[in-house]
Amino acid sequence: MVPPNGGTPPLRTAHFLNPTATSVQDIQTPSPIFATPSSSKKEITPVEVRFRGRPFQQKNWKTWLDKLQPQHESTWKKAEIYDAILTSIYDIKSDGDLRDVSRDQCLHFPWGEATITLEDMMVLGGYSVLGESKNLTKAYREACTFKYGRTQPPTYSAWMNQFMGSGSSIKHKAFLVLWLSKYFFPLVLRGFSPHCSSSICRDANCSCSKNKLGTVTLWAPFHLVQLWAWERFGTLCPKPNPINCGELRSARWHKLGKLKVDNVRDAIDYVGECFQWHPYAAVAKSEGVLARCCRASELVGVDDCIEQYLPHRVAMQVGLDQDIPGYFTRCNETPEVAWGNYNRPIIDEKLYIPPRLVQSDVTDRYSKWWRETMLASGLGKEGR
Repeated sequence: MVPPNGGTPPLRTAHFLNPTATSVQDIQTPSPIFATPSSSKKEITPVEVRFRGRPFQQKNWKTWLDKLQPQHESTWKKAEIYDAILTSIYDIKSDGDLRDVSRDQCLHFPWGEATITLEDMMVLGGYSVLGESKNLTKAYREACTFKYGRTQPPTYSAWMNQFMGSGSSIKHKAFLVLWLSKYFFPLVLRGFSPHCSSSICRDANCSCSKNKLGTVTLWAPFHLVQLWAWERFGTLCPKPNPINCGELRSARWHKLGKLKVDNVRDAIDYVGECFQWHPYAAVAKSEGVLARCCRASELVGVDDCIEQYLPHRVAMQVGLDQDIPGYFTRCNETPEVAWGNYNRPIIDEKLYIPPRLVQSDVTDRYSKWWRETMLASGLGKEGR
């Protein structure tokens, strides 16, 4: 074992995520579509990308939330949507340069590989990694038809004016309908985290396609990718806000503007020593939730799109050690099969929960393999 940035590793037992490569045939070579973000190496395509996944703050939204929270907080927690609802009040200012750099599904650097994980979605977005398959789009349309006698949804402002100050018996349902429609509809929702992660992967593939010309509008929550980058690249983020008792992690970035960096792509390439692999080590998580974040699976998202989730390629981001990743056998014949793969019971598996202060390392063969891979692709340097 060797530390990712060099040095002498401590004597300890290593812990990896499966599948790891056991032979040359098992080695999973990084896909060339997810190239390093270096501006000198990356092909520039004539694509204008518009990020529409993070809605603007709705006027009086926090006021309505504060009125309903005392009565319905226990219901939100039972449904595992409490954190996601509270996260909606934070105003995350867009860092266009950083989002543009981070819209590759998986980033390859001279010093390693990184991507957004289900743990990131859970901590930064407040989304649950658990859940059952539910089609809520039909319910939303029926709610609009019931109140307005039409299938065309009303504006958000009209909806709030109708229900916010009323004594209607369905005002809580109306609140949830607005929250869901503004952030998720029209979608097929299963677990919030796998859905959002899948949509990010899908839109990343779409925006990076060499066949795309003109303007591409992305509806995935790429503001979470921006927060992911801010959490890890300390030299590229504004000074975070202090978190008060009861506030969520996203409160660190509420209303903060971006830093002025001359070339974000070049800066990211050379911050390996400053990269925070596991910034939320102290955040408490149940064993079942942690297991979902660490297990390779299929994610089902918008319009039943299916994307691979491969945390074994970035094991250090969940506090474990990194070996050469092996192939993950696809289970994507249908959305139902893919969801069954993600939602399969966690049995006959051992889960190691690393101590909070232990630093993850990489195997010697991974270090050599990654260096050779980067050199072969022209993205690395001799002696790094």
